[in-house]
Amino acid sequence: MRIAVAGSGRLAAGLIGELTRTHHRVVAVLQNGRAVRGFRRTLDTRLAGLLGNDLSVLCWARRLGAPVVWLDKQTDEELAPLRALRPDLLLVGGYSIILKRPTLDIATVGSVNVHSSLLPRHRGPNPFQSVIMQGEKESGVTYHVIEEGIDTGGIIEQATFPLEPLDTMMTVYRRSCDLAHMMVTGVMDGIERDGIHPRPQDESLASYNKKAVEADSWIDWRWPAEKIDRLVRALVPIPMPRFLYEARVVQVMRVRWSPLPVDAAPGTVLALRPAVRVATGLGTVDLVGAFTKRPVPWIWPPPWSGLKLGDQLPVGKGDAP
Repeated sequence: MRIAVAGSGRLAAGLIGELTRTHHRVVAVLQNGRAVRGFRRTLDTRLAGLLGNDLSVLCWARRLGAPVVWLDKQTDEELAPLRALRPDLLLVGGYSIILKRPTLDIATVGSVNVHSSLLPRHRGPNPFQSVIMQGEKESGVTYHVIEEGIDTGGIIEQATFPLEPLDTMMTVYRRSCDLAHMMVTGVMDGIERDGIHPRPQDESLASYNKKAVEADSWIDWRWPAEKIDRLVRALVPIPMPRFLYEARVVQVMRVRWSPLPVDAAPGTVLALRPAVRVATGLGTVDLVGAFTKRPVPWIWPPPWSGLKLGDQLPVGKGDAP
C-alpha cells in the first residue's frame, strides 16, 4: 500500500522504519504546521537529514525522498500536495493535531491511528501517565479507525503488556512504541488483504485523560505512600512532582515507599539518612532523589537547609502558591 504517516517522535519514526522493511511504501510524512512555521520548516528538514537520527520522522522523510506536508488549518491549499500523492492509507502515530474530515477522506482505503492504551480506556493525550497514576496492571496498543472524535473509532487490532512496579511514564512510552512497531506490518498487511473491518468500542468502559499539568503535580502527604509513588513515576520528567519546604519548591525525581503504618502525622520528617523519610496517610516515602532550582539548582536537602527530625512539610497542594 501507499501510506502517508502523520506523527512525530519515537512512535511515528519507528512505524516508518518498520514499513521500510516491507513492500508497503511511505509516500508522505505529515507534520505539525502550527508548531513549526516559515523558514524553520525547511531548516528543520535539512538539519534532520544531516543528523541521521532514526528517531526523527523528518530524517526518515529525507532518506526516503518522501515529501513533508505541513498541516495547520487543513485548507484545500495545504492538502493539495497530499491529494496529489493519492495515498491508500493515512497512518497516524503521535500527531498533535486533530485531523478533519477533508484530510481523513484523502486516503482511499482509510485512516488509522495508533493509540498507546487499551481503548476505550485512557483516550486522549495522556495514556502513559494515566495508566500509572490509576494503578493499572497492564497497558497496551490499539490500532483503530480515525473518527472526528478523539480516539473513538472502531478497533482494528490490540495487544497488551504488563505494567511493572518500577515502570515510569518514559518506560511505558518506550514499551508502547516497541509494541506498536512490532504490530504495524501485520496490521498493514491485514488491511491490504481484507480491508478495514473494525469492532466498535464499548462506550460504557470509556475514559479520557487530559495531559497532566503543574497543578496536578503537587504531592499531598495525606495520600497513601503507594499513591505518591505512582504520582512520581508518572510525572517524571514532565511536569515533575513537587512539594514546598520553607516556601521553596522541591522537585522529586525518585522515591521508595513502604506501606507499614507509622505513628506520625502526614508530612512529618522521620529520618534524614540515607534519604529523607516522610510520613504519609498510610506508610512512608523515602525521597531518594529531589532537588531545588532556586536560587541555584541543588540536590535537596543541602547541608545548610536546617532540616531536622520531626519537621513538618506542608501537607498538600492547598499550601502551594
